[in-house]
Amino acid sequence: MSALRLPLVWFLTIAQVARASPPNHHAPVPPILEVTPSQWASLNESVSGRLHQNHPLGLSCYTSYSNGYRTHSKAETHSPNLAQCSIIEQNRTTGTYLANQPGAYLYGDISFCQAKDQGCPLKYSSPDSPLPIPGTCYQGAVPDYYIDVRTVSDVQKGLAFASAHHLPLVIKNTGHDHKARSAGPNSLALWTHNVQPGLEFTTGFVPDGCSAPTGNVITFGAGQQFDGIYQFAQKNNVSVVGGSSATVGAAGGWITGGGHSAQSVTLGLGVDNVQQLRAVLPNGTYITANRCQNQDLFFALRGGGGATFGVVMEMTTLAHPIKRLGFGAFLFEQLTSSATKELLEIMVGNAAKWSSEGFGGYFLPGAASPLVALMSPLMTEAETNATLKPLIDFATRQGNLSVLSTVISGSYYEIYTNYLKDALEDSGGVAAAQSSRLIPMHNFVGNVSQTTLVNTLADLLNSSVTTSTVPIQPLFINIVGPVLYNVPASDLLGGPGYASVTPAWRTSPWHVIHQRLWDPADTTVGGAGSYANAYKLAQDETARLRALVPDGGSYQNEAAINEPDAINMFWGKENYERLLEIKKEVDPSNLLTVHQGVGWDPKAVRFRCYTKP
Repeated sequence: MSALRLPLVWFLTIAQVARASPPNHHAPVPPILEVTPSQWASLNESVSGRLHQNHPLGLSCYTSYSNGYRTHSKAETHSPNLAQCSIIEQNRTTGTYLANQPGAYLYGDISFCQAKDQGCPLKYSSPDSPLPIPGTCYQGAVPDYYIDVRTVSDVQKGLAFASAHHLPLVIKNTGHDHKARSAGPNSLALWTHNVQPGLEFTTGFVPDGCSAPTGNVITFGAGQQFDGIYQFAQKNNVSVVGGSSATVGAAGGWITGGGHSAQSVTLGLGVDNVQQLRAVLPNGTYITANRCQNQDLFFALRGGGGATFGVVMEMTTLAHPIKRLGFGAFLFEQLTSSATKELLEIMVGNAAKWSSEGFGGYFLPGAASPLVALMSPLMTEAETNATLKPLIDFATRQGNLSVLSTVISGSYYEIYTNYLKDALEDSGGVAAAQSSRLIPMHNFVGNVSQTTLVNTLADLLNSSVTTSTVPIQPLFINIVGPVLYNVPASDLLGGPGYASVTPAWRTSPWHVIHQRLWDPADTTVGGAGSYANAYKLAQDETARLRALVPDGGSYQNEAAINEPDAINMFWGKENYERLLEIKKEVDPSNLLTVHQGVGWDPKAVRFRCYTKP
């Protein structure tokens, strides 16, 4: 979808039509309708013409459109652009394409006004036919305007404008978002995806205001994605801690939520590796935060949640020496229910042992092609073969059902490129309701605990809804807890480098995600009947898991839309209280706020598209 320039006549047209729409006395008029044409034009000029109208990705394919500016008016006739629609249809599930579109999100439900089941869906399973698509394309929760941010000044202008006109403001990077925090109805978005100055590799980096070097680092802008970071690191003969998805923006929601990786077991979370962040605060101040200055903000920006304390523009993270990792990959064509349970028993029964040996990775037990991928920097290829023998024997017993069983020694970049990048890259366009929990180590110790956990996970798999059009991955188990990472004294509680993620991360080897997936164009919503029901079912299905691990946490970036205990699960009470004090100090008017974020107001109109718990 191409960006649209906004000449003054466009502003006049939108404003005049909005004012001409009959008022609805049952709902407040969105503040965005009160902005005058000259005020919009002034903002556009101040950001060098980079203010644009925003549309849902699929609008080119529809003949009817309900515009966010006229929330209370009827849908109007729209002229489709079938040539543009064809391009969109061909790329509707491609993560890299979706990341480049300001009105698109990786998951099809995020752009919806979920409470009303209104959006602009494209079929996930196959291209829409015939075209144009019948029905109405709704603006949904897609922001009405966006600034294509390129500079700090662009952010400052956007913040000041939103504050002056009381506009809901959202921060969007790549749209790799499970909790709809980068969407919002009748809002202005700061699109940071194109903040991509050249990456820099620095040896002996000394953070601003510090007196001693902290190590070798890589510095990059807010819009840089992991695929580019990994390639740059490889060229400089180093490795960085990062996720498995090529399209995640490392300095966006990933780091502000905590950031996990298959290498986190020994090298720590993303927040443990960050040496410095530069961000624009809600009042427009551009700050540098590290262990030597703005330590409260360094704490808050590393785990306090995205779009809450500031807009991150630059991130500097440790660059580690490249190591050979012992790696085992097991991809199965299919597994029976009894074989799946046996695989769960192997994984749970060996989890404590393999964690002690440095193994991190990913386990998808219920996918169309079940996968286990484990790697450790502490093990040679021979040692990996020996310790993963239970998995190797299991794969052998499956006979011709096992389509891949590989044990090698390789660098993280080699493993990511050859095994993880394609196998684990999220398929765009699918709608996903999910819930998650961190599983503490004690749940993997002892026969009773192991059996209980296996049965709970098996029940989750069995209760998941299947469909013929969406490849189901009802359980996505991330073996990413930093259980062997030696937290330095500076980063312990009370130290200048302490991070605000839940302490449960430090003792939990597994981060378990349960998912209910469906085609966003399916009016039955995966058999649930509505988006609200889909989210509720996903949450209800994990009730046993939540009861099993009341002392566990939840990774906020991959948590339920309506996590029932957000404060304790995302941060813990002590961390939250400190975060709330920082929030009140840097953003007293709550200009930057997200659903279930620190200091959020559940009654705010900006959250009206979220379903109720």
